[in-house]
Amino acid sequence: MKLPDLHEEFLNTLSEKYPKKSALTNIVSDVLRIEKESAYRRLSGKVSFSVREVGIIAKQLGISLDALNTYGKDQLLLPFNLENAMQSSMDVLLHIMTETIVRLERMTCETVVAGNVYNSIPVEFFLYSPELSKFMLFKWGHYFVGGDEFNDYRSWKIPSDLSSIQKRTKDVYQFKNIYYIWDDGLIWTYLNEVANLYKMRIIDKQNKNDIKEALKDMLTKLEQTLSGNYVNEFGIDPDIIDFYACSRSSGVSCNYYMTENHDQFFAFLQTNFSHCLIDNDYDNFCKMKAWVDSFKRISTMLSRSGRMERRIFFDTQLKLVDLVLNSD
Repeated sequence: MKLPDLHEEFLNTLSEKYPKKSALTNIVSDVLRIEKESAYRRLSGKVSFSVREVGIIAKQLGISLDALNTYGKDQLLLPFNLENAMQSSMDVLLHIMTETIVRLERMTCETVVAGNVYNSIPVEFFLYSPELSKFMLFKWGHYFVGGDEFNDYRSWKIPSDLSSIQKRTKDVYQFKNIYYIWDDGLIWTYLNEVANLYKMRIIDKQNKNDIKEALKDMLTKLEQTLSGNYVNEFGIDPDIIDFYACSRSSGVSCNYYMTENHDQFFAFLQTNFSHCLIDNDYDNFCKMKAWVDSFKRISTMLSRSGRMERRIFFDTQLKLVDLVLNSD
């Protein structure tokens, strides 16, 4: 297989991004602070861009240099940040939650369309509940921070910063349209995490029962929302939400947000030990969006007209909660 000529691929990418040669010449001239004639000679191939110049242009125009070195245009190379297996404190998780809110606050949310694939309960559905919030944060701290602090659920206190995050989350989720795709095993995984911490005597029987009732309350409120009723605790207009249950596990959580005119966008993909943010590369953002959207094809819609499927799904989830958490 013939290896790609990176310089040629770079020129082609620039031309695809800015088809009008005069406009591209002006942009390159401004970015590199060179004469327009010099910019034109580089774009026409008479003079090659230096490595430094390629780096400056790529950074300024949001071009992935890694992507230029792939054999297929459909490939998506993601800039993953690898997390340490153990974190220093809860501040890391609170920072991630806050950063997402800050990015959404910069967007005109009433024009935003959003898509989500989740393998864990989304924050906007558990933050209203002190019990669910406590368990979700404690569980994260137990797994990724450790120490004696996270071996006693009853005495552990929710960080005070969470109240601000809760209010800002509710205020910002006022989109034009949003859909959620939940892994079929999302609730099952959550229940087993509760059961395991109970067996380890980190949470006691009363804690387990409190979490069980809070989870059933969340599922009931979610069903009400998908049935077209406004639930104040979520603060999400039922008319803007679509909800799917996926028959397969994605293994990750991935979200994208984009304004109608496409001038603002970002996508976030997260695993237990890594995350990826795309906010300045529209082509890769579109590939990520298409990947998330593709999960609809293997999912069942539970909102709007999916009344029977919705009833079966939530009945099953509620029975599952009792089945797993009623045993001692």
